[in-house]
Amino acid sequence: MDDRARAIFDEARETLARVADVTVEHRDHDDDGYLTSWSRNMPKKPAPPTVAEVEAMIASRIAEHTEIRNDVHGRVIAAERKRWRVEVEQLRNELGELRADLSIHRAHAGQRNKDAAHTEWMNTCVPQLMANGKDQTVAVAACLNMWRDAWEETHPDGAVDPGPPIPEESDAEKSAGRVVELPQFLERRRA
Repeated sequence: MDDRARAIFDEARETLARVADVTVEHRDHDDDGYLTSWSRNMPKKPAPPTVAEVEAMIASRIAEHTEIRNDVHGRVIAAERKRWRVEVEQLRNELGELRADLSIHRAHAGQRNKDAAHTEWMNTCVPQLMANGKDQTVAVAACLNMWRDAWEETHPDGAVDPGPPIPEESDAEKSAGRVVELPQFLERRRA
């Protein structure tokens, strides 16, 4: 041990020798009346919660959370329904306009060829529905249904709609048909 460490130990021994006859009195501050008097009117520490109380608090928090979640979901659903109602109303208006256009086409159909009216209607209706985001197949089916509904409205007597025009055969198709029929004609002639 070096001199410095020895000096520290010697000083500590001298201090212990000096205070060896000093006695320390233990004081309980709960009984002294001076230092703890301020705490008499203070509320007591609450007892720790029981397991049942903790479970009840958890259940109430879960119920609050569920109520808030249901409220938020309800508001979102209401907003979506409102948006959908607006969209459905717009589509109904567009459908009404298309039906009105169809009625006009039907009215003019008496003045010109029905086939031309049907073709003109399909050429107008299908692009409008496709511009509104409908698939081509869906647009064609919807336009044909509107045509049929308008036919039934304007013909309450139950007359059947002859449908869209049937394309006429070209000269090549007609002559091809005759070529097919020629061998049959010759066989009949021989017999």
